[in-house]
Amino acid sequence: MSNNIVRKGRDYAAFSFEDKINVVLCNYSLDYFSFLFIWKYNRSL
Repeated sequence: MSNNIVRKGRDYAAFSFEDKINVVLCNYSLDYFSFLFIWKYNRSL
């Protein structure tokens, strides 16, 4: 388990700075927009 985390950390560290930002922005913006969509949809029910 810990070896897997370390390996993922090394893979992540191998990314360039811009790649890290893109990955984070894509992941968070998708989560954020899906959260907003679900929240608004639930409020409209």
